[in-house]
Amino acid sequence: MLYIYGDIIIVENIIINYIIIWLTAHFSKKKTNLFKMFLGSFIGAVYTILIFLPSMKFLNEPSMKICLSILIIVIVFAPEKIMDFLRPFSIFYLISFIFGGIAFALIYMSDQGGLSSKGFFYVADFPISLLITTLIIGFFIIKISWEYIQKKISKENILTTIYIHIDGKKIRTKGLFDTANFLYDPVSKLPVIIVEYDFIQSILPKEIDSIFKYSDGQNFQLISKALVNSDWAKRFRMIPYSSIGKENGLLIGFKTDKIITLDKKEKKEIINVIMAIYCHKLSKSGEYNALLNPEIFNM
Repeated sequence: MLYIYGDIIIVENIIINYIIIWLTAHFSKKKTNLFKMFLGSFIGAVYTILIFLPSMKFLNEPSMKICLSILIIVIVFAPEKIMDFLRPFSIFYLISFIFGGIAFALIYMSDQGGLSSKGFFYVADFPISLLITTLIIGFFIIKISWEYIQKKISKENILTTIYIHIDGKKIRTKGLFDTANFLYDPVSKLPVIIVEYDFIQSILPKEIDSIFKYSDGQNFQLISKALVNSDWAKRFRMIPYSSIGKENGLLIGFKTDKIITLDKKEKKEIINVIMAIYCHKLSKSGEYNALLNPEIFNM
């Protein structure tokens, strides 16, 4: 027969609850303090004992368990808005499920004593090595998964499909919103997007293409000669820039007819954007071929 000792269960659950709450605060980036986290952990631990009392049978209802989670989040994080509540609430449940699944799997594989009762899983004889192993594995799984999810979400939010229209032609590519790109045409003050030469080459006139094919866009004598008989002369711009290891640099740019950005939320058409041409790769993996100035959305 398997016995459950209340004092062990409370200590055990305070430790686990505290770690789950701490991780929730860490990954949700919500401010709290040690007292609030301990209080939330203690309330959760006491709840696991109260549900065994005949007079507290109602606490075993799923709705009451959800209310317990809500109470813990409110006590620990004191959210003022619904979104301030939903983020830590969701992360709290996600971390709880991960730790619960890992603990159950380790108990099953190690043949340690355990008991599932009233929706909770209790560990017999308090195998501290099992608890530590669960916490270590859980932490690394959550950390690795969270970093991957964050990168995926971040990348989806800053990558967008763009169409560049110029001289009756257009190309489609992926553009990255670069918060460090605040290039402007010094004359017109129009924002500048940077596009790879290899990608834009197909819509360049032959005389303009030769500027980049034979001189990497830095032979100004060749630029002057090419523009003399080109309809693109009126589009021509010189864009000064500075970067690490390169001060007072110049990029050749041309005024586009318009660009269209297209993402999951909206489609936007923007006129009078300068397209600067870059003769190297912007992304080693080829995920994008253009860097977008965030200010284009303010036009």
